[in-house]
Amino acid sequence: GGPGTPALHSDGQMIAWSLWSARRELADANFLGPLGLSINLVAAEASAGAGVLTGSTDQRVHDSFVDLYQQLVQRYASSRYAHKIATGFARAGFFLSPRDAVIDIDDDYLDRDSATGPTFTVWTGRDYTFSGGNAVTTSPPFNTQFEIELANDDAFSTNLVSSGTLGGVTAGAGGSATWTVPTSDWNTLKGGDFLYYRLTTTDSGGGNTRTSTNLGNGFLAGVPPARAVINGTGTCGCGPTATSFPPLAIVVTMLPLVVAVVWRRRVRGRD
Repeated sequence: GGPGTPALHSDGQMIAWSLWSARRELADANFLGPLGLSINLVAAEASAGAGVLTGSTDQRVHDSFVDLYQQLVQRYASSRYAHKIATGFARAGFFLSPRDAVIDIDDDYLDRDSATGPTFTVWTGRDYTFSGGNAVTTSPPFNTQFEIELANDDAFSTNLVSSGTLGGVTAGAGGSATWTVPTSDWNTLKGGDFLYYRLTTTDSGGGNTRTSTNLGNGFLAGVPPARAVINGTGTCGCGPTATSFPPLAIVVTMLPLVVAVVWRRRVRGRD
């Protein structure tokens, strides 16, 4: 895991995977999510110098991409969608801090008639460090323990369920692990309309605590807890289709391109 090669082709694949994964996460949550990402990405690129590489070492490439990540995720600071951006970059091995707490659910729309509970994937930080500008995988800094908490309200006061402190975190695109909600706990929670979830990670001694509502060790503090919808179908049923809303579907597809063209013209006008 992690950016282990300075080859530009591989570097490009890594940032492309981060953004593609974030786009997919947002699309699963809301059909307008990819549109919002495209708009925010244009602004983030300007703030981050368009993610331009400032050198060819692993660490310089890493820092450049994390800079873009920082500029992008700040635009979701007060939104639950910040978790989707964090998940997208975690899948490619990028984190806001060496130890972190990033969590994703396998589906944003849960069927309350399902007999089995959802599965969560967690990331606890980088599985690489740097030595002389090169990425190395010895003594990775990620946290090794985690706890997932679930509830039917964002104050975590209604039907609070905990995974308990778990281990089993392994290296691979960061330290990561999975946990499936036990049937008994799912039966407690599935009667609600929403499933709120949050993550706490620690090292083996219970220290170096990180939480998913304070991404990047407080880089984004007070992020709303992540949430999934619980309904009778396990689907959203809220997006446009080619037959029902063709004008809106076209706008959603074309608007990112229009924004990019307008932005480019404004930049040229300042030169």
